[in-house]
Amino acid sequence: PCQTLDDLLQRAFRPTPRGVVGLVEQLLAACAGSDVEFERVGQQCVCRWGANGGVREATVPLPPAAFRSILARIAVLCNERVPNSATPYGGAGELTLEGEPAAIFRVAFVNSPAKQQLTFRSVGAYPRADGSAG
Repeated sequence: PCQTLDDLLQRAFRPTPRGVVGLVEQLLAACAGSDVEFERVGQQCVCRWGANGGVREATVPLPPAAFRSILARIAVLCNERVPNSATPYGGAGELTLEGEPAAIFRVAFVNSPAKQQLTFRSVGAYPRADGSAG
């Protein structure tokens, strides 16, 4: 059966043995090929993405500290690619999800006491070893 982005996102927020590192990997995998925005509202994370010409929305329970940990991990990943491009409080950069083909994202985020928000924009894929994009 075909999995919807809603299904993938709901699964992505489940706890993993790898903690926040595994959670961020699951989020990247769920968002591959899509543009998705995450925003913390109270004790929940609201996920928004485009679908069929409109905007879909799903809500998952997520404590503020957990969302802030996700944003801090995103900052680390941004800085691995371009040093000093992000702080734990905000920034922007490009991330890669390894695979065949590897998915490329542009990310932007804010992590302040008043606002926690993360945006993934899918910008394509690295070609496979044989030169095809997949």
